[in-house]
Amino acid sequence: TALIPVTFYMAMALRYGTLLPITLAPTSWILFTLLTVLGCALIYVFRLQNIKLHTFESRAMSQIGLVAVALVVLAVVCRYMLQLAAPRSVPLVFGALLSVLYQERFKTANIQNP
Repeated sequence: TALIPVTFYMAMALRYGTLLPITLAPTSWILFTLLTVLGCALIYVFRLQNIKLHTFESRAMSQIGLVAVALVVLAVVCRYMLQLAAPRSVPLVFGALLSVLYQERFKTANIQNP
């Protein structure tokens, strides 16, 4: 769950090309709270916390992908409904980064703990 706000910050920093994107879009930080809460709920619903490291398979990878896509859709909907000043490309970058980093987290843990 800590990956969600970190990944969103990384997406904002990549999109704006700066390490401090808060100065360029101060109202878009409401999405941090919303995406973190909604992401925790999605992780619980899809049971990503129950994925066993030694049985990391295509089903688990598809669940991670579904959570990433759902969070992208939620980010777009929240940005539109709240009329926040976040670029349209940020949710897509966020979803891609979240999917890759979440899968790498499991791969790294699986290699270290066989």
